[in-house]
Amino acid sequence: MLAIHLRARRQGVAEAALGRLATQTEGYSAAELEQVVKIACLTAFQDGGRPVTAEDLESARPSVTPLAEGAPSTCRPAE
Repeated sequence: MLAIHLRARRQGVAEAALGRLATQTEGYSAAELEQVVKIACLTAFQDGGRPVTAEDLESARPSVTPLAEGAPSTCRPAE
């Protein structure tokens, strides 16, 4: 899914790095992964318009909390 979102933005990252990131983002939805890619692209753009790197993606990942992780602590029990 990361590769699809990167390709849509004409960016490329090494397959090994994508494999590592895929493991780190297990449980993320497609929309959440897209948000990670968008943040990484913005970082690269703000840094002179350079290509996105695996480091950009890794640093963007903590900015996105997967709904699967955030939901239990933010939802009240049914009454």
